[in-house]
Amino acid sequence: FGFSPGSDTDDDELRRLLLEFVEPHADGWEAALAAAQHKAVVQFLTSCGRTNADAKRVASARLQSCSTTEARRAMWDTLGSEYCPPAPAPPDRSSAGKVLVISPGFGIMATPAQLRTLERAYGSAVVCSNQHASPEEAGFDMAAGILPILQEITHHKPKAILCASKGGHYMRELWRLMEAGGHDHLKGIAYLMINAHPDLTRLPQNVKIILVQGVKEEKWPRERGYSDNGRVADCSLEALIRTGTPGMCYFYYTADVGSAFGSRKGDTHVPASLLQHDCLPRLIDSLLETSSSPGAAFQASSRAFLSRARIDAENALGWHPDALRSRFVGTEDDTRVEVQRGSDEFKHVECIFKADPASGVDRFYFPDRGTSDLIVTKIERVQNRGLKDSVDHMRGGVKKALESVG
Repeated sequence: FGFSPGSDTDDDELRRLLLEFVEPHADGWEAALAAAQHKAVVQFLTSCGRTNADAKRVASARLQSCSTTEARRAMWDTLGSEYCPPAPAPPDRSSAGKVLVISPGFGIMATPAQLRTLERAYGSAVVCSNQHASPEEAGFDMAAGILPILQEITHHKPKAILCASKGGHYMRELWRLMEAGGHDHLKGIAYLMINAHPDLTRLPQNVKIILVQGVKEEKWPRERGYSDNGRVADCSLEALIRTGTPGMCYFYYTADVGSAFGSRKGDTHVPASLLQHDCLPRLIDSLLETSSSPGAAFQASSRAFLSRARIDAENALGWHPDALRSRFVGTEDDTRVEVQRGSDEFKHVECIFKADPASGVDRFYFPDRGTSDLIVTKIERVQNRGLKDSVDHMRGGVKKALESVG
């Protein structure tokens, strides 16, 4: 029934909880238990904000394949992870494994702050390759030049490999060897390329990759690639990232942002944004994350910029959409409902709006005056039940169709 009794729960309490769900049934106790299980799932889903009709549909579908205690326990674990997932935890960098930096092009001498940022985050786990020959020198032989790097990979067994600028020539060769066969150990490594190499037209498959580029890239300029009608342009950066395996690649792109509330400059060939707010280490963290895609992990890491007050307010509201829906009131026609002033929900939303960033982080919006002097006069909750249910229903149908064909 989705309830885990604690060590101090006595038999009388268990009996009371069970009687809330189990009622006599004309077809016997097996039917009574099945009805009780269905009731428990429906109650859980409606508490997460689903409409009663949609909750019944989902409950019937989930319970259909649960014929054993183990299957029902697994079902409840899945429901919990989908509707009440835990907030992401900060990574443990002490056991992250080796990070190999391809030295040519990484600015070991020209921009030492880039390497120092890595060493502060990962310590001795950061390993720099030797200063191998520049792949842009006249007469450079890549077949011979890649061998020392392959030997370093065999020796250090890195979890991630980084390159920048001309070091991208070596990275392209590693990927070529990987796909040519005979170097399967390269497939278990994650890769971060700063400055998309101009000759790079496709990414290897089944490999985690992050590409870093800024709108002001002056050495190897390439358009991002969104056309006016929303399509991805051929030979663009967006087209390139889409040649990789979905869910395993992430494109970190910095554009010029300007508004009346704040401004931000896009990166050049030497990306300054990587040195701010632990950005480069967080990108590597997202590559090494095993439970989610690099893009999702990197976005989740931005919670480190929030103040404790804002995090507490977000946790109290619930950051999963279905948890937010649990506060819906009224009928399905009530799509906008005013939140009562003085309620916990009002206070939490007001706190999120007004909260300053974490210590040491500059505010982007209203950088010169903050928001503490602003007065929140009204908060409305959008309650579009039907739209969410229809999307969930459509997603469930597509998922079932895909699973049916393997």
